[in-house]
Amino acid sequence: MVYPRQILYTKNILSFFQLNKKKNVKSNIDKFQTIFCKVFKTKKVLPIAMGRLGIYFACKEISDKSRNEIILSPFTIFDIVNMILSSNSKPVFCDIERNSNHLSLSSIKKKITKKTAAVIITHYETINPEIKKIYLFCKRNKIKVINDLAISIDSKLNRSYLYKYSDFSIYSFGFYKFVSSMYGGSIFVRNSKTLLKIKSKILKYPNYNLFDLFGQITKFILINFLLQKIIFNYFIFPIFRFGFFYDLNFINKFSKNDPNPYIDFKINKNLFKNLNISQINNIEESLRGLEKQRLVRKKNFNIYKKNLDNLNITLDYNEKLQGRSSFINFTILCKNKKNLKKYLMSKGFDLSQYFYRDCSSLKFFKKYGSNMINTKLHVKKLLFLPTHHKIPPDYVKKLSLAICKFYEKKSI
Repeated sequence: MVYPRQILYTKNILSFFQLNKKKNVKSNIDKFQTIFCKVFKTKKVLPIAMGRLGIYFACKEISDKSRNEIILSPFTIFDIVNMILSSNSKPVFCDIERNSNHLSLSSIKKKITKKTAAVIITHYETINPEIKKIYLFCKRNKIKVINDLAISIDSKLNRSYLYKYSDFSIYSFGFYKFVSSMYGGSIFVRNSKTLLKIKSKILKYPNYNLFDLFGQITKFILINFLLQKIIFNYFIFPIFRFGFFYDLNFINKFSKNDPNPYIDFKINKNLFKNLNISQINNIEESLRGLEKQRLVRKKNFNIYKKNLDNLNITLDYNEKLQGRSSFINFTILCKNKKNLKKYLMSKGFDLSQYFYRDCSSLKFFKKYGSNMINTKLHVKKLLFLPTHHKIPPDYVKKLSLAICKFYEKKSI
């Protein structure tokens, strides 16, 4: 049996057809803050239309004429860069470390100027191991830290959720995210005055209605159908495999979460929406199984780590600093990525060679930082192995063994 590389997390799809029962924006925000606080122990959060909108809000509050530069890794989705531009801020790309997804404090220091207003730290399958050092350094130098926790909502460092090491933290609740509401996101704001200022803005926005969500609901229903065991194993996976083997772009683009990048200096006004009560109820239900699912992902992550470490294709990992990460996938770096993926797909394993892109390689973003050598090599070599909670340990072991056999053949 083939397990899909990704799964959907949204529940109670029928509840989205009852959107107009409760329209009070303030009571929805209050309820969201209450359910968020039960798990994360803070009410300094606001629900927003999408996680990336939080980048816009944060940069808008941070930047001014004298300080408007936002340092970030180019290993992200292109629309994060657009959110910075839409806020009249300037993105400044900073290269990641070798054999890692993450920015280091030393590389960030090299990018800091008198105009630096903030640093965005994106956390991936593992948390940035230097996040505490980065936050304390930035705090001393009056530079704000924005944590991008779109895929790391459940990550901790020293028993504390990662918003503790930030001035702003961004969460995403899309239907592929662990906490899901079809569309949606949230922003943590450390400063109480800034929190109230942003809240006063979003109180004026209308709730998402059925018309707003209809396209996303339709997409969810279709993807959910295609991910059913029989459909996926006998129809979808063979199509994906055929498309990859024969390099058919019209098929392969469906595996990318941002297949058509563009530059945009204006915020999309359709993002000025509020989560409705059905979305907030879905978030509440998703939170109930959050830690249980994370522990399953960690178990699968550790199986890969144990079996593949000797091949020298795994990323750096520090159990003490990163042992409470989200483990959304297991990343390997391989020179012959295409051949390995073909081999694994021929053996009946679904996996991805794409998660985030190197935004500095896009022509319209190059002026914000080029020559990102580590990021470029990283993206070229990356392969993502699934860890989600629906994958049994035996499947992970078989996939690990298949990778080992591939490299044994290459060495003969």
